[in-house]
Amino acid sequence: SGLKWAIAGRSRARLEALEAAVPIIVADATDAASVDAMVAQTKVLLNYAGSPYITKALPVVEACARHGTHYVDVTGEVALHRASLSRHDAKAKETGALIVHSCGYDSIPSDLGYLLASDAYQERYNAQPERARLLTRGFEGGGISGGTIYTGLALLGYADELMTEEAKGLVAETLAKGSYPLNDVCGPETRDTAKIVEYDELRKLWMGPFVMAAANAPVVRRSME
Repeated sequence: SGLKWAIAGRSRARLEALEAAVPIIVADATDAASVDAMVAQTKVLLNYAGSPYITKALPVVEACARHGTHYVDVTGEVALHRASLSRHDAKAKETGALIVHSCGYDSIPSDLGYLLASDAYQERYNAQPERARLLTRGFEGGGISGGTIYTGLALLGYADELMTEEAKGLVAETLAKGSYPLNDVCGPETRDTAKIVEYDELRKLWMGPFVMAAANAPVVRRSME
């Protein structure tokens, strides 16, 4: 296929232990020179480790925006999205870098699901839908990673040792924006998930709160803007 890829991380020994049979790049998010060297030699950077991302990812995003390197991660940390957008959007547009956060379970089903549903609604009724409801089911084969658990605890203030003062400030600023932390134009405040277990008359089933609604809904609203 001609695809060339490498793995990167802080510890060469741990990377070598993976026996991935691909080139290894040693880089640390706290070492700007190593991040810059890593980003400069690739076209697309996939960032799959955070815990939490907001304390580590912004220097990588900055380097990608500056070098014109596309960036993809899987985090639903809206505070990171907001900081990335406000700090690096202009430079990314200038260099052509695509910065794509939440490219995992958060928030692909919500974001693309709404897009497809909205397109179908407009085609059928020639109007924009006023609201949409996403129902998810079937978690029997999945689970929550340790990194996700630690990130949730940190963002909720129960693992301060994982957070920097800057990160805490970014989270507070994002929470203060309410339902529209990623939008330039804000609408009315809204509740993004069920508060309690309730019955859905349309689908004829019981449903409960979705823990990641607060991460997915702002991404959908940003895409709609």
